[in-house]
Amino acid sequence: MGNGIVNKIYVSFEKPFWGNRKGYINFVSKTKDCKYPCAFVMSEKGRHILCVFVSANPCLKISRMSDEEVMVDFKDFLRKFKIVKEEVKIREFRMTRWHEDEYALGSYSFIRVGHNQ
Repeated sequence: MGNGIVNKIYVSFEKPFWGNRKGYINFVSKTKDCKYPCAFVMSEKGRHILCVFVSANPCLKISRMSDEEVMVDFKDFLRKFKIVKEEVKIREFRMTRWHEDEYALGSYSFIRVGHNQ
């Protein structure tokens, strides 16, 4: 058996920089180490929320950062994309940290390739 980590970052913005888009937003980067590759738009009652998925090595890197450092890093990341035309103002920020859960030690498990039993 193996296990892995997929953390989620929930970011609430004052205004949605993504316009009327619904569903997923994929952030395509020229580098292979894109920390924040995709997000899901969650809009409810005047709140503009992105649920950002982070996995693999980027997940391990940002897991060593404080919430404040991750928030600043994410805002810097967003500035690289044409969809973001002005400074984004974040209202709230929350991040899961599955690797720190003493019982889970990750967010999913799987049977490794080649495992016989």
